[in-house]
Amino acid sequence: MKFNIYQIYQKFKEVIIGENSNDRSLPYLTAQELLDEIFSIFQERMQEETTSEYLLFPTCFYIYLHQLDYDKRREAFGHTVKGVVNMFNRHIRKKMLTYPDYKPHATYWRLQFLPHREGMFTEDNGKEITAKQKEPFIISTIYSTNFSEGNFGEENFVATKRDLSSLKKEHYNVNRDALLGIDQEGGRFTVKFDSSFANITNEIYSDNNSQSFEKRANAILTILGGTFLGVEEGKNKYFMTSNELHISGKNDDRTNMSILKIDNGRILNSHVQIKYFAVEDIFRLAAFGPVKCYEKTVPLSNGDNILWVNLYNNSNIFINEEISINFKINK
Repeated sequence: MKFNIYQIYQKFKEVIIGENSNDRSLPYLTAQELLDEIFSIFQERMQEETTSEYLLFPTCFYIYLHQLDYDKRREAFGHTVKGVVNMFNRHIRKKMLTYPDYKPHATYWRLQFLPHREGMFTEDNGKEITAKQKEPFIISTIYSTNFSEGNFGEENFVATKRDLSSLKKEHYNVNRDALLGIDQEGGRFTVKFDSSFANITNEIYSDNNSQSFEKRANAILTILGGTFLGVEEGKNKYFMTSNELHISGKNDDRTNMSILKIDNGRILNSHVQIKYFAVEDIFRLAAFGPVKCYEKTVPLSNGDNILWVNLYNNSNIFINEEISINFKINK
């Protein structure tokens, strides 16, 4: 019997790798499934805790895995943490467009992976909950909690169990006494918040931190699909050194503020405002005409109601769907 290259490869996967060509589903939790499960819990909890006035989400996760899943995934736990924290950060940045005054309520992400142990979780009626393969049991808390020291108050935590077959969410009380004896060595990870928003702490508002007020803006704006008026560098690059900048069209004749004009009559006066907040060491943007940033429409400001959104390094600002300006912080 002759085999072609594809058949030989399929046979190799069945015999050596253990993957059956007729059954693509793996018997254990894959790396992507683990990422998706943790991120899904993060999104659900953020939706539950966030209001119209503030943004809030869990920062601490205890991920209990079936022993076989734990053994299969434990070698790559560090990569899992890195990947899911990146997913957290991207999601938070999108939400920050709606909450421009957001300041982190914690400074670290904490994730711990533990093999599930029989009898660890119980319902109020005493029914035991067992972790099945491909179904992680994840506890999320808004603030970091150290179970080993028992400093988590008298109340029970509410945990979320996800049933992959029905997507039904059930809530259980955690047996505090069972959690006290868990060994936290080997699977515990602590990650600092993304520097683009994690460094906004109470320290930068200290009266003793007077050096922050002496900082000046230092950024480069490069235009595509248009031309700056009255600048050098081929009329496509502008060096921002003032702490406030108004981007306007060619008809703006004001001289009492820092104005960057674009050779376009459809752009409004102060169509875009960019401001450097020295105390926080961060740039923010406000839009008074159609503007997109991070592929999201920036909410319109008017009068004294200025809606600032954070402006990060190497961001692209799209004005009227026709002009793109790359914003780069010059460090």
